[in-house]
Amino acid sequence: MNAPRHAKFCPLGQEPRASLNKAVHPEVDAALKSVKKCRRNLAAMLEIIQDERAILERLYYKGKNQHGAALFWKRVTETRRFSQRLDAVAFLDLLDTFMLSFFSANAIPDKMKGSWLFYPSTQYCTSVQRRLEAGLALIEQVHFLMLPSLLITGKARQKCAS
Repeated sequence: MNAPRHAKFCPLGQEPRASLNKAVHPEVDAALKSVKKCRRNLAAMLEIIQDERAILERLYYKGKNQHGAALFWKRVTETRRFSQRLDAVAFLDLLDTFMLSFFSANAIPDKMKGSWLFYPSTQYCTSVQRRLEAGLALIEQVHFLMLPSLLITGKARQKCAS
């Protein structure tokens, strides 16, 4: 098994909300609302990517013996490898744990409503930000690689439909 490609997270250090300057509270509220909206949109996009990956996996296993030396097949293999790395980033889990860091330890992720009680340390926020930036760079690479293979999967969909 391959070693993980990302650095370990720094430990979560939570401080009580009361220790934060009250002037910053509305900004944190707005940021949490923005992260929640972003998470919903990201979940929808990742579902689409998962469907595309399932099609790519099917094509890969159907044609790996037949097209092994072809140039486009190398691109399909590379796209498959990058999409597996994209799954390893686990964006939704990362955002869920980040959101949970603002609430108590026994908070349920789906029911994070109401006022936040804590705020995470700056080091923790920085490590989450770095992980998300690395994931974004990976998405950009996958997008660049997938353009030709999406054309292949689009043709495969048309073939399967007829």
